[in-house]
Amino acid sequence: MKDIKNEIPGYIYARQVQSILASRLKHVMPEVISHHQNAFIKGRQIFDSVLIANEVLSFIKKKKGKAYLFKLDFHKAFDSVLWEYINEIMASMGFGSRWRGWIMQCISTAKMSVLVNGSPTEEFCLAKGLCQGDPLSPFLFNIAVQGLSCMLQRGCDLGLTSGINIDNSGLVISHLQFADDTLMFSSDSLHSMQNIKRILLCFELVSGLKDQLPLMYLGLPIGGNLGRASMWNPILRNISCRLASWKGRFLSIGGHLCLIKSVLSNLPIYYLSMFLMHATVASKIDQKL
Repeated sequence: MKDIKNEIPGYIYARQVQSILASRLKHVMPEVISHHQNAFIKGRQIFDSVLIANEVLSFIKKKKGKAYLFKLDFHKAFDSVLWEYINEIMASMGFGSRWRGWIMQCISTAKMSVLVNGSPTEEFCLAKGLCQGDPLSPFLFNIAVQGLSCMLQRGCDLGLTSGINIDNSGLVISHLQFADDTLMFSSDSLHSMQNIKRILLCFELVSGLKDQLPLMYLGLPIGGNLGRASMWNPILRNISCRLASWKGRFLSIGGHLCLIKSVLSNLPIYYLSMFLMHATVASKIDQKL
């Protein structure tokens, strides 16, 4: 208990410092992070990305054009980002040396231990990565992936890659981001796709973030006929699986009703916030319940 008591004040102090830095950092995020990123920034929402992605695909289908859509998923994103990269990109954004020193002190002094046979090992220092759950981590990760956004935008400006030109209006959509979820658009061009791959490789080398090129985007469907009932099949399957797992429980009728109201009734809410539910889907859900 003595060791724990000695560590608690230092831990609380570190969390307070991180909270203060995070509260100040969030006010400048809209100025240093591009409009392609919609995560952890005041005034931007997750549905902005989904809505824009669906509108772009609808535009392509309407024009009967050809395009490629890449969904980028980083491998162990928060655990892989390099500290040196974060320091350099913050310097390029205009953060002063004192500010960067505070940030680096917060992330480089973190320690971790692992469980072996149920018992924690001795704590060890980290060499890279951000601790999920820390107040600073979401903002620092946004700063990290801003580097990729700048590289993709620069490639588009130089003609190395080609996004989707919306009705020749000058508006070109090349990518969308929500934290570590990145959606990239490219015209039907082998040259453009090859350069996108080169950009991703360069970004991996400088940041430590390795891509996994594997369509769901942010938990919602992209493309397809959004008016079809089949779009709701994942929700119906999820409800069926939950109900099947509850059959073995010895619950009263009131207990089952409580589970249904607290769990199953919430499953479609995320979809409903973006799409209208088909009448047949509502009927199937009622039958299952």
